[in-house]
Amino acid sequence: MPRFALKMNGVAVRELTADTWLAALGAFMEAENALTAARRLRCELLDSGEVIALDEVSGRTWRLVPTLTPQESPVLRAPVSPDEPAPAALVEGMGRVQHAATAVIAWELALEIAGVLAPSECGAAVQATPHQGSLFFVAATGPHGGKLKAARLPHGTGFVGVCIEQCVGFIVNDAFHDPRHYRPVDMETGYRTRAVLCAPVVAEGYIFGCLELVNPVAGVYNGDQLALVERLCAVLGQRLYRAGIRGKRPAIAVTSSERPRA
Repeated sequence: MPRFALKMNGVAVRELTADTWLAALGAFMEAENALTAARRLRCELLDSGEVIALDEVSGRTWRLVPTLTPQESPVLRAPVSPDEPAPAALVEGMGRVQHAATAVIAWELALEIAGVLAPSECGAAVQATPHQGSLFFVAATGPHGGKLKAARLPHGTGFVGVCIEQCVGFIVNDAFHDPRHYRPVDMETGYRTRAVLCAPVVAEGYIFGCLELVNPVAGVYNGDQLALVERLCAVLGQRLYRAGIRGKRPAIAVTSSERPRA
């Protein structure tokens, strides 16, 4: 039976299984005590299978997203040469990010797609804010994502800080014992970080932030997954640059041989 997630502000607030998206939407709205309050509901079914439901009277919006169970999640491999076609999930995802209506939606879509390329329990889209001296959580997924939405961290903090400061992607499969792990986030959410995959969002000499995936749903993170997420991040960087956003200039340029240890 298909599984759906209800998202508000980029955060999955509920998940359930249902025969159709319409049944799932009705169940979600009933659980949110919004079924009787909705006056005039307009639904839009997107090519991706997502459903946008808008109450035209109150202005409240629900976003219904089909999800994959760990058993259904495809194992994807990065192309080994420029002539090899990229996986369909990556190609479709890059197109969605390129044509996102706003920069925030582009961040949210990229985080969702990264979770398909490297299935994870949760993740975060973190933006570098050079003029404010902090890292800003644009979007977060997972059971405790709501606690991180719009949170801020000092520059250089945790794995995301390393990724952004060194402008390099990496995998850490024993994250909890790594000295770069920022434990206050785990303490705030009640969540245990076991492994992370981080990829920087870079374009035209600027670094805009990074995507961080936490705890793979099966096994450990691998190089193919990192390569796919990095390609997605490159498209996200171009989308943000076209929107007139300017990130920070990387402090250093890091080659692949200098990546932080896994």
